[in-house]
Amino acid sequence: MCKADSSLFQIQRTIREELQGTIVLTIAHRLNTVLDYDRVLVMGEGKVVEFDTPAILLKKQGGVFRTMCRASADWSKMKEKVKVSF
Repeated sequence: MCKADSSLFQIQRTIREELQGTIVLTIAHRLNTVLDYDRVLVMGEGKVVEFDTPAILLKKQGGVFRTMCRASADWSKMKEKVKVSF
């Protein structure tokens, strides 16, 4: 793990631990960041496109979130992290 990834991991862990039980709004550029969140809100052109748990969104055929995840080099790791069977 590179130094930048290590720092990001530490920040994410601190947010999860210190803000547990609160609402956290995350604008994610890395989809792995939100895979263990309770809910994911996907927006497109300023409108809500999808809103559900990561597991349900990953199962949604033709869904925006699933399409973005499938385009990632980490797709197989994402499926394992969320424990979604296809």
